[in-house]
Amino acid sequence: MLSLKRLFLLSGWLMTAAVAAELQIVPPRPVDGTPFLWNKYPEVVQYKRLAKPAAGDTTFYIRENVEDGSAEFIEVSFYRLVSTDSIEIYAETAEFDAGRVTQKDAEQVRDIMLNYTPEGSVNTGKGIYSNEIDLFGALPDKDKNGKLFILLIDVRDNYEEGSSNTYIAGYFDPLDQVTGKGNYGEIIYIDTNPADATDEGTLSVVAHELQHLIHNYYDSDESTWVTEGLSQLAPRLLGLPVSSFAAYLNDTNLSLMDFDGTLADYAKVDLWTYYLYQRFGLAAIKNVVSNKSNSFSGWINALSSAGYSVTTAELLRDWFIANLLNDPTIGDGQYGYGGASISTLSSAYLHANFTDGEEVALALNPAAAAYIQFYSGSNIDFNLSYQSSYSFGLAIVKNYATPEVTFVTRNGSGTYSLADETFGIDYTKLTIIPYWPAEIAANVTVDITYSATGVGGYAESELDYDKDSVDFFIELDGAEAAEKFSGYSGEVQLAAVKILTYDANPVTVKIFDSLTNSALQTYPDVIPNDAAWTRIDLDPPIDLASQSSFAVSVTSSENSLGYSSALDGSGQAYLKYDGTFYDLSNFTVTDGSDDVTLTGNWTIRAIIQGEIVTPPEIKLTPNSLFFWQDEYSQTVLIGNGGTETLEWSITADLPAWLEIEPLSGTVQSISSEIEVTIDRNLLTYGYHELNVPITSNGGDATLYINVLKRNDSEPQAALIPGNREFGDDIGRITLQIFNIGPDSSEFAFQPEQTCLQFLPASGIIPEGDTLSIEAFLDRAAAADSILVFSFFDGMDTLEYEFTYPDWDGDSATRFTILTPFPNPFLPDENPVLYIPFRLASAKPATALIFNLLGQEIIREKIAAPQTGLDIWTWDGRNQKGVPVTTSIYIVVIRQGERQARQKVLLVR
Repeated sequence: MLSLKRLFLLSGWLMTAAVAAELQIVPPRPVDGTPFLWNKYPEVVQYKRLAKPAAGDTTFYIRENVEDGSAEFIEVSFYRLVSTDSIEIYAETAEFDAGRVTQKDAEQVRDIMLNYTPEGSVNTGKGIYSNEIDLFGALPDKDKNGKLFILLIDVRDNYEEGSSNTYIAGYFDPLDQVTGKGNYGEIIYIDTNPADATDEGTLSVVAHELQHLIHNYYDSDESTWVTEGLSQLAPRLLGLPVSSFAAYLNDTNLSLMDFDGTLADYAKVDLWTYYLYQRFGLAAIKNVVSNKSNSFSGWINALSSAGYSVTTAELLRDWFIANLLNDPTIGDGQYGYGGASISTLSSAYLHANFTDGEEVALALNPAAAAYIQFYSGSNIDFNLSYQSSYSFGLAIVKNYATPEVTFVTRNGSGTYSLADETFGIDYTKLTIIPYWPAEIAANVTVDITYSATGVGGYAESELDYDKDSVDFFIELDGAEAAEKFSGYSGEVQLAAVKILTYDANPVTVKIFDSLTNSALQTYPDVIPNDAAWTRIDLDPPIDLASQSSFAVSVTSSENSLGYSSALDGSGQAYLKYDGTFYDLSNFTVTDGSDDVTLTGNWTIRAIIQGEIVTPPEIKLTPNSLFFWQDEYSQTVLIGNGGTETLEWSITADLPAWLEIEPLSGTVQSISSEIEVTIDRNLLTYGYHELNVPITSNGGDATLYINVLKRNDSEPQAALIPGNREFGDDIGRITLQIFNIGPDSSEFAFQPEQTCLQFLPASGIIPEGDTLSIEAFLDRAAAADSILVFSFFDGMDTLEYEFTYPDWDGDSATRFTILTPFPNPFLPDENPVLYIPFRLASAKPATALIFNLLGQEIIREKIAAPQTGLDIWTWDGRNQKGVPVTTSIYIVVIRQGERQARQKVLLVR
């Protein structure tokens, strides 16, 4: 049996202890906070002042506990090991005597501080100290000796060998810059237990802290997120080890201005500062350090001093796009990092298929962005709604060969829609970026919901052997853990993998068709989530149709991978040893005095996707054509709402005045066009309607064609096509008639059934005018589902019909008042209240209105009463023509000894 060993972890200024131990199991635990960071003055509980200038061996006051928020100091003796014109290097006496720091170590620190920096530095011929003065500005020289003091100490950070996972590798103490507090001078503290002061990882922390020291001199109250970003940039510019940007690019909906010291916060401000450096150069960086303005104002002023005119909103917007595209060839290069690579952005809103009307909600933070992405399927129809008290933006990115970027501004409450039939054809990935370029750090959000429909896409399934159970985490210590997957079938792809690790330290993920072959794809420097599942999307996905199995491996020197005993891992779980993958059951871990044989599986999962296949479905856009003016030809798109091929045809005999080309075709994904052409010379005057049936293997459709031919010589009215269907909850339909002749024209409507009535039923329509006609249906009295009526257009009487598909076969004849509308009646918004009523006979009738006191308000004889439906209107005035006040009124219809009543509410 082979056993695994432990390696501790690195996080921010907290360094890891390279200590081998027999304990190999890390128990699962929640994420419970962030490392202690020096970004504010701690509360001063006690302070001491250095009694003498540092010359030769001396004493300094150091923090008794750097993880304590107070400022307790202890006096410690030091040896002076290096003295130059610009730096002094001292070693804590106890550390030097114990051999944890040597004269040679101090000299190496001197050299990298003054004489050289590693490959990748902006100037390899200068050290950290010399370069940072060029980059950020001079040191303050509070103690007037012109020197930087470097103290090599055992930082008091509660580190215990064998039991502590982390330690603080170094720091800058702001109290050293305050008269009467600390040592009062320019000092950087470097840890020597367990850190190696000459290690580049430790020196990276020194570079970080030195920027804080310089920046504190120029702008001591600078916003934390700004100075932390610049300190993160310092080692990056000096060729020293740096952390990945992935912790932020995996979770972008974080306000840039909020800084709590998490790994994602460091990555966020690091990436922002690196973007500005790559775009605007070193002059802008030095300007922002020396500028007294804080937060975004400091950046804008610094850029202005360097000759750039740009707003905060523009900077944030461009940065959000650059994080997705990183393509400096677009525009003026604002959407890239000048050719430098960054980690791939991973969206929390990535869709392989459509949400099918299901609403997805997100709360957008200030100075943050979210990335809604669709990467498969076609013919997308995207809808977004929002509520906000602030203005925010939407960036729409279509991934053509050269991506197309457009912007939309939104505020208040509203919607945004995007329908694009070319999605999936002309380009295959769409990203919609809600972004909020706000300069506020308030606890407010823009609340957004969205949904999308389309054709096809991918259905995903997850292959897992852990069954949502984790026994413990195993420290990999550079070992390569692998999981083999099989049992799938069909035309499928490996779209993504998921891993569960103990923390957010980087890992390398590889994909194999066989563990005896080289990797098909490798993803280095992946920053996983801390004790939570992380999805890594493959680009491109791997076709699995020709292979029966594949494997996924995870490697890390600083992270731990979950282990589950829920299922037998034989033939599935592996570990690489001496260049060969062995079954995991050959290995053990030690839990105290007990050895545990690893017979289970790693917490590695695979996301398999297969194309969604749906039957063809015919769709017409538009499904109605109106030739009302001088149109002679229009285009209709025949679309396919499925993934299988649509076959369609028009077989009906067409009138001589109509031509459609072509009359048949096939549609796979993008719509086919048909051209519809008319010849008005072959038509009589008036409106003409024609329904053209289209048959297909994806259902039948109807193309509605409406043509107007004007009368140049005789007065004539025309009935404009519109809705002619009464639903179960619809008792009134508004029709439009239009004068198509050279003079005023008569018109008249005549229903065939007494349950149908028009208001006005006849009249004169002036030349060039349009008139609204209200058609009323007494639904309970309808004798048929087809309601025929005639229309006299001034020249001819034409026959039309309404439909009432909810007709139930009954035909009521009793005397009654139907529901008045609108009710409530608002005379300022509606000219009249319509009061439909049904008469059982044609005897004389009277309409009356009473107030709640029983007083008669108005009385009117019903002119020419008729059996069936009739309409009376009231304008909200009394018998004298005076408007009545807001109240409830009683409408009464009397006919002989019988009367019917209804209540109405009038509101002014």
